[in-house]
Amino acid sequence: MGAAEKRESSSDSSAESRYSLSLSEFGLGFSSRCGFKMRVQGCDFKMRWVSCRSSNSSWSTKNAPTLPHPDGFGAASTLIVSLRWPAATVHANLEVNYSRDHKLEALGGAIVEGPHTWRIRPVAEGYVEREGDGVTLFSALGGAIWGLREDLSVDAAARAAREAGSALFELRLGMTWAFAL
Repeated sequence: MGAAEKRESSSDSSAESRYSLSLSEFGLGFSSRCGFKMRVQGCDFKMRWVSCRSSNSSWSTKNAPTLPHPDGFGAASTLIVSLRWPAATVHANLEVNYSRDHKLEALGGAIVEGPHTWRIRPVAEGYVEREGDGVTLFSALGGAIWGLREDLSVDAAARAAREAGSALFELRLGMTWAFAL
């Protein structure tokens, strides 16, 4: 999950709907399961519809197939509820995935961003993911979102996770372009 894709749900306080296209979850990572070898974790394009309800809250849905990969393809559907205050923005996420290796997954988490008026703001994320075969993943992410323009942002973050007794670490980059329809 890329932190930059949360920007557009909190950046526009008008009542209009907005769409965004994000290149997210592109990262280099390693894990203790694979002998600390570096590898590209994945690259997904996601389309998201944001419906702003008031000046400090919004909800959105994100539905997307994952790009083809040697392991196959998958899809994700996410509901995001966002609340914004002067000091921080909080996003609550509920997601269901059909993974590239054909497993049903459910995930819940929260993202906290620094003040929306800052051009570069800190971001932290925590989530729990449960795969169909009973494997549970715990994840924490810390990074920054840089708002280049009202409709364009990039993000960078480091993510640490624990899955089935193995430690994982990723460096992530993302980009979000938002536009009104």
